[in-house]
Amino acid sequence: MLGKDAVAHWNVKNQRLLDTFGVRIVGVEEMELKPAVRTQGNLELLLSERASLSMALSALAVALKGRGDLLEVPKDERSGLKTQYKEAADLRAAATEMEALQSIVDENANIAFLVRVGEGGGDAGRRKPGEALNASLFPGQLIVNRQYVGLSVDDLERRGVKVYRIATDPIDGTGKTTLSEPSALTSILIVDGEIKTVPDIYMEKLTLDERAARVGLNTDETLEKVVQGLSDSHQVLPGEINGFALKRDRHPIELLLTLGINMVLDSDGDLLPLVGPGAQPGVYENGLPLHAGIGDTGGAAEYLIAAAANHWLGGESHGRFVSAKGMKKGWEGRYDYTDEDRQIIEGAGFELNRNYPISELIDLKDGSAVFGGITSNYHFPQLSGVYVGDNYAQVDVIKVGASGRFTKRRFTFLFSQPHAQMIENFSPVTEVLMHCDVRDIRGEIKTVLGNSSRAERLHREIALSLYQVFNIRNGKFEVDEAKMQALGDERTTAIVHDLTELKPDWFV
Repeated sequence: MLGKDAVAHWNVKNQRLLDTFGVRIVGVEEMELKPAVRTQGNLELLLSERASLSMALSALAVALKGRGDLLEVPKDERSGLKTQYKEAADLRAAATEMEALQSIVDENANIAFLVRVGEGGGDAGRRKPGEALNASLFPGQLIVNRQYVGLSVDDLERRGVKVYRIATDPIDGTGKTTLSEPSALTSILIVDGEIKTVPDIYMEKLTLDERAARVGLNTDETLEKVVQGLSDSHQVLPGEINGFALKRDRHPIELLLTLGINMVLDSDGDLLPLVGPGAQPGVYENGLPLHAGIGDTGGAAEYLIAAAANHWLGGESHGRFVSAKGMKKGWEGRYDYTDEDRQIIEGAGFELNRNYPISELIDLKDGSAVFGGITSNYHFPQLSGVYVGDNYAQVDVIKVGASGRFTKRRFTFLFSQPHAQMIENFSPVTEVLMHCDVRDIRGEIKTVLGNSSRAERLHREIALSLYQVFNIRNGKFEVDEAKMQALGDERTTAIVHDLTELKPDWFV
């Protein structure tokens, strides 16, 4: 438990951000789960506290409103509202994360952030069938001090500004969040160096613990050879090996069980389980830890964040792009690339049928991966969900640094206002535009623009929700009319057209 002076330091250093949401830190507990095995870099030391606070506040925002909200809807009506509730939760997490990152660069003009991986990588804003178009920080987004708005990364670096790269998934397990199910979390990866912008396509993921990593296994091997390698490296029978995969029809669960390995399954969220082989956070019902993520496919954003953390903890991670359409035929169809797959993968500068170790996708010399618990975590028992009291909240965050240091922080926040007002403080400004009658959008925008602080938040938030119809040029929005027409959404069209008329200086 940090002393009063240390807690006071947290409040003074982060006063602007904390005042934005009406909270004050009254307690910080820190626990080292694994010590550093390498020297801590400047980034890991410099931004450890701020990255932790960012993920904690994002988790708190969703816990105040969004977590479990779908439970209040009759079961027979949930399927029709699930997308709407997921989008609302993602927006709250992303908007809070954006405010936290902006506060850093506002207070330190020599720092900037470039988002390399977020929602909508590649053709940003491609809505997957039946899924929400999640609000998110997005690839190419540049978060800078206001004096540098409109400058390129090269311009910033020539002026001595340090541009850190980011990969983020504002909520891993958004569906779980809406139902208050275990293992929903916020996440961010910040590194000093490059993160390759991976295309918006699934990857096959193989994540290994330290022992198995020494054997040299990767996605070039068959599952039979991988299971045998896991068994040999640990000198045990396959039955004493735990592997993780999401419970999906496309995954070879039955084959892996036939090979003798124990499979740990989950319905959603494969980010933190794929840190498990390196972290070894605990054991499952059979008394064994997680040894590998195997036979699992999913989004590239989650892979990069998890793989970096797992690597820093002594494990190893490998990925290979797969075809979503090919996998409709099952696991064996994962490499049946369509012409669209080829265009997306090769157009992004990657190769088909190639194994990519995480070290080829991220500069791993210095950085941190941070995760905030929205709900209690099944795979990491150290990460509890947000507890919200009448006038306070406790939020758990875990962090993995490039040094290999693995820590947990528990923040206790005191609310400065009644509970209902706290929900309002954390509510994105754009939320009202997403739910009001379309005919009232113009009036609502005028009301927001009449308040300078809310107008600033709207300016930052609008891209998080509508990045699919914007390009950003010289720090201003450029409307892509073709994308907006293709989206065919009356609300989006109304918001964009009204904003261009009411706030033309925001647009090219």
